[in-house]
Amino acid sequence: MRWTEYRVHLILLLLFAAAIVCMRLHTYSEPLERDLDIYAWIGHYLLQGRSLYTDLVDIKPPAVFVTYALAEFVVGMGPAQAYLLGVVAAIATLLGLYWLGARSLQRPWLGIAAAACWTLLCSDLDVQANQPNTEVFINAAMVWGVALLWGLPAQRIARTQTIMCGLLFALASLYKPVVIAPVALLALVHLARTFPLVEARRNGFIQIALIAAIGAISWALLLGWFWLNGNFAEAWQMLFVYPGEYVRHAGRGWVANLLSAYSADYLLPQFFIPHALILFASVAAALLGLGGDRRQLWLGYLVWLLGTHIAMAMPGRFFPHYYQLLLPLVCFAVALMLDALRDKRIGTLALIVFLAAWGGYRVLPQYRLDARAWSDRKYGSTFVDCADLGLQLRSRLKPEQTLFVYGMLPGIYRYAEKEPPTGVMNLWLTFGNYGYSLSPRLSSLVLGQLQKKPPNMVVIDDYTWQLATPSEPIRQWLQANYRVIGSQFGMGLAIPRETTSTPSDTSITPAP
Repeated sequence: MRWTEYRVHLILLLLFAAAIVCMRLHTYSEPLERDLDIYAWIGHYLLQGRSLYTDLVDIKPPAVFVTYALAEFVVGMGPAQAYLLGVVAAIATLLGLYWLGARSLQRPWLGIAAAACWTLLCSDLDVQANQPNTEVFINAAMVWGVALLWGLPAQRIARTQTIMCGLLFALASLYKPVVIAPVALLALVHLARTFPLVEARRNGFIQIALIAAIGAISWALLLGWFWLNGNFAEAWQMLFVYPGEYVRHAGRGWVANLLSAYSADYLLPQFFIPHALILFASVAAALLGLGGDRRQLWLGYLVWLLGTHIAMAMPGRFFPHYYQLLLPLVCFAVALMLDALRDKRIGTLALIVFLAAWGGYRVLPQYRLDARAWSDRKYGSTFVDCADLGLQLRSRLKPEQTLFVYGMLPGIYRYAEKEPPTGVMNLWLTFGNYGYSLSPRLSSLVLGQLQKKPPNMVVIDDYTWQLATPSEPIRQWLQANYRVIGSQFGMGLAIPRETTSTPSDTSITPAP
C-alpha cells in the first residue's frame, strides 16, 4: 500500500472512530439493561475482593465481570463505565475489520469498506448494540482472531501471530463458550487450506494445535484459580452443569435448538430483516464464487457465518442482542460483494449509495429518538421505570436505611445509591423453575443474608412474584415479614410488618 493511500486510510479510520464516539453520546444517559447492571455490580465487588460464584453469582464466565471492573477502575461505576466499554469495543472491532481486509487479505479497499459499514451498523437500536453486553466484546476478540488466522502464512508457523490468535479466541470463549463453534469450523478450513502441500500441512497442524492448546490452557488456568481459592465446585456447576440444564429446559436440547435456528421466526426476525437480506445475498454470492479464484475467501466467510449462527442457536433462546454477533459478518458481507465488482470506482460508488440508503432508512430514524425512547423501544418501559423509581427511593430512604429488590432489576440499586444486600443479582436463579440445580444453594444464601439484616424497604417486581412458586422460601419469608404499602411504576413497595409509620411521599400509589 502506497504512503498516500495509507494516510488516506488512517484519516478515514480516525473519522470512523470519531463518528462512533459521537453516535454513542446520543444514548449516554439511557438506563442500562439488567445484564449490564449485573456485570457492573459484580465487577464492583470483585474490586473489593469478594469471591466469584460463591458470594457473587451469575451464569457468565468471568471475563465480562473483570472487564467491567477494569472500566470502573478507570472511570468509576455508572454511565461513563458503559460508554467507555461500548466505544472501546466498537472501535476495536472497527480496526479488526479493517485489518482483516487490508492486511490479512491484502485488499485495502475491502478493509475500508467493511470499517465504513461497521461505523453505521455497530450501534443499531433493534439489536440493542449501543450498550456493552457480552456480544460486543466477543465481536472485538473474534474479528481480530479471524484477521490473524486468515493472515497466517502457510510457509512458516509464525508463532507470535499464532499465539495472539489463540489468545483472542480464548478470550472470546471466556465471555461465552459458544464461540467454540465458529472457532472450530474456522480451524478446519485453515487445515484444509494448508493440506495440499506437505510443508504447509505440517505448519497448519502446528498452528491449529497451538491455538487449541492456548484455549485449553486458558480454561485450565481459570479452573485452577478457582480450585486454589476454594470455589472450584461452585464454578464448575455454574459454568458447565447449569448451561446444560438451561439448554434442555430453555430450549429442547442441543440438536433441536440448532434445527429451530433455521425456522423463519429466528432466521428472519422482523427487527433483523434488512441485515438478514444482506446475509442471504452474500450466501448466494459466496456459492457462486466457490468456483472462482476467490473460493477460499468465500468458503472462509461461509464457515464463519455458519459457526456464528450455530453459536447463537446453542442456548435455545434468540434474544435480539444475540444477533449482534452477526453484525461484523453483515459489514464484511457488504464489503465482499462490492469488492467482487473488481472496478473500485463502481464499488466505491455502490458503497456510498449503500451507506446513504442505510443511514437514511435505519440510522436517522433511530437518532430522532432520545435516550429514554431507545430504552422504551428495546425493552418497553421496564428500565426507564427502574431509573425513575431508584431516583425516588434515593430521596425517600435515609442514608442508613437498606433496600432489597425482589426481582432481576439491579439498576434500582444504582439509581437509589443503595448497596445490594446479596451478591446474587439474578434472583431468578433462586427459583427451581429457572435456577434448576443452582436454586437450593442460592435460595438459602439469599434468605440467610436477608434474615441476618432485614431490609428497611423491599421493591417487589410483579413478574418475579408470579415466577416464584408460593412455596419459594424467599417469597414466603417476605410474605410473613413485610406488608405492601403501595406501588410505584407497577412495582410493589413493602416495609417490615412491625413498622408503624409509612413514607410520607404521596406519590406512592396506596395498596389496594
